[in-house]
Parts: sequence; structure tokens; C-alpha cells
Amino acid sequence: MNKKLNGLIRHERYRLYHSPYVASHQREIIESCEQAYKNYNLFFKDNNKGSTWDFNTYNIFSLAVNSAHFYVIYQQIVAAVRDYVGDDRPLWMESWMNHHRPDEVLDWHNHDSIFIVHGYLSIDPKNTVTEFKTFSIENKPGNLYLGIPGMDMVHRVVVKEPYDGYRITLAFDVMGLVASHQHDHKFLNLSYIPIP
Repeated sequence: MNKKLNGLIRHERYRLYHSPYVASHQREIIESCEQAYKNYNLFFKDNNKGSTWDFNTYNIFSLAVNSAHFYVIYQQIVAAVRDYVGDDRPLWMESWMNHHRPDEVLDWHNHDSIFIVHGYLSIDPKNTVTEFKTFSIENKPGNLYLGIPGMDMVHRVVVKEPYDGYRITLAFDVMGLVASHQHDHKFLNLSYIPIP
């Protein structure tokens, strides 16, 4: 549901931020992403699931260590998460890279409602749209989406025009303090890092 604010419309379920930094440094950030993807393949060479589906075994910010661009991106995502959540409660984030050819983009899926935020940052989104059941997000370099996860926020990526190479986004889920029985096996993974 939309809420009118002096002629502006803000969707109650999500926010869209924009990073001029990502847009203006896109080429170098893509290079950093490709290096992080090589690091992923080095550590997970025997696992053919792919960086998206291994989300609970690594954190992209750990694989991109020593990248000044990823340092800035991390700071921007943290700032957006804190703005979206609106407080300073303890939070942890798992984050992974979507690195897809046109026939590999994500079909309909959702993110568990145990999380308080799901989001993604478009690095090299190609000509794609992220389609939800009641709205769509035009993916542009530097666009940062944050929304409430759960079944009613099921979404997919739609390729509007074939492309060469890889579509690259950084995706993340954020959780607060939860009882262990609510989050079972995910407490055993290696992907969460704290959000300051």
C-alpha cells in the first residue's frame, strides 16, 4: 500500500536508495566483483551450486577483502539498513553475489520472514527488472533495494534484453536477535557478519 507524502509516494513495504558511488565507479567495482568471484571459485571449486546458492557458506565482503570499493559499498549498505530499520538494535547480515548469465537469473522466490530486511545492490544489472507480485523495480547501476522479506514479497528477475557476460548484484538478508529454534541450521553457517 502506498502512502502519499505531499505529492510523493512511498511504498510501505520497501525503499529504493541510489549510490552515485557505484554508478560512477562501476567498471572498477565490476573488476572487484570478478576478483571476488574468482576467490569464491577458489574456495568452493568442488561445489557446483554457484555463489547465489552457497549464500549460507560465505559472505561476499569477506571474499572481497582488500577492495576499497567493497569497503565503501559495505558502509553504504549499513547506512541504508540502519535508515530502513530506524534503530540501533543488534543486527547481522549475510551477503552473497548473484553472478548470472541470462538463462541463470532467479525465478520466483522469497526470503524467509525470520529476516527483518532483504535487499540487493545493482552493480551490473544489465537490462533487467526485479518483478514482485504488486510492483517492479527497474534495475540500474547503483540502485539499492531494501524491503520486508516473506511469502507476500515473492520476486523474480526478468531479462528485458539478452546480454553478454554476467549480471552482477550483491544481495543480502539481515536478522536481529532470534531464538535458536526459530533459525535452526542457519546458526551453523559462516555467512553472517555484524552490522555496526
